Amino acid sequence: MWLLVTIIALMPFEDTPYLRLADSFLGVPDIRVIKVLGVIGVAWATLRLVSGQARLGFFASAQGRAFAAFVFFTTCAALASGAVGRSSTRLLSLVLFAPIVLSFVRRERDVWRAFRAMALILIAVFPYAVRQMIRFDGRYGIGLNEPNYTAIATLLAVPVAFVFWRRARSLDRRLGWLLGLATLLAALALSGSRGGLVGVVVVLALLAVKVARRPALGLAALAALLILIVVVPNPVGHRTLATLGLAQDTGVEGSNRHRSEIVVVGLRMVRAQPLFGVGLGNFKAASAEYGAATAQIAHSTYLELAAELGLPACAAFCAVLVAAFRSLGRSARLALRAGNPSLRDLAAAVRAGLLGYAASALFLSAQYEKFLWLVLFLTIPLERVAREQARRALEVEPERRSAA
Repeated sequence: MWLLVTIIALMPFEDTPYLRLADSFLGVPDIRVIKVLGVIGVAWATLRLVSGQARLGFFASAQGRAFAAFVFFTTCAALASGAVGRSSTRLLSLVLFAPIVLSFVRRERDVWRAFRAMALILIAVFPYAVRQMIRFDGRYGIGLNEPNYTAIATLLAVPVAFVFWRRARSLDRRLGWLLGLATLLAALALSGSRGGLVGVVVVLALLAVKVARRPALGLAALAALLILIVVVPNPVGHRTLATLGLAQDTGVEGSNRHRSEIVVVGLRMVRAQPLFGVGLGNFKAASAEYGAATAQIAHSTYLELAAELGLPACAAFCAVLVAAFRSLGRSARLALRAGNPSLRDLAAAVRAGLLGYAASALFLSAQYEKFLWLVLFLTIPLERVAREQARRALEVEPERRSAA
């Protein structure tokens, strides 16, 4: 389990040059510490599977079957177009990441550890990210990954931190998680990501309605937060006001024009190549050919998938999200039936985070972000644990009644 926790801890630093070991090794390019740990994780997971110590149950889940369909259609599109490159490497890393997660996360405490590691590392990275922001004179996330991608990863940690804050029993832990939650919200504000803002509004609204003990108070807190974003000077507030025409920002105006243009360009690609797209990782290169003034990415997960890989692959990706969303709903109900309100809150909170991510993905090309796939893969053991606990509670109930 600690190997998985270490991999999670290195995710925000995946692109930093300090953790790069070599340009290539045995024909494999760009050797980094996280890749080496991934290879060790796959080898260890394979040994556990062969020895019978672990059972993945991957294809027994709707998420696993939908992911297999996504990989299949993506592979077909890549072969049809002959396109390979960084995107294919990212896809392979996701395929190898799945058995690592599922082989190490078996019990309820493993589920909690994995989610806690995700939230803590995105909180702990804040001082370093601020230092990089000042160093490069940009938005939060620059010099670490990229502001928008850092924001959308942070978005997934917000509901998890909320649950840990709510379930904390001691005052010091409660204050610590409250500070962590405030740190994540500050990171989102400093990132200036408008897509991230859309996602966090969705997340906080769902948390207020589905998880908070007092929904009215939670919604009031959300309204107060939005007012603060508008009133207090910060990158995301300024960029949002500029988007609405209430402030001047030439960078935002140019971004809006490019995004409007690229939607039309992307739809042209989809119409021209609806089955296999223009090729894995080829959107930016092909955008000029389809009428873009400058080559650029789609700035939309769904548009980029449909344009690069075709409609079947895009539908399969959406099926993974839907399957995970429904699985979390089942997990929440099963945990409640098992008398485990903490696990129920975690499932409901992660569900809110996933829906917020899906909303943000309308404005960001974030289909290969590892934090997303970590959450998606974790929904499988989460439901398995909740189902097992509900089954045990059902078996114990007749015994309690007879004893009474």
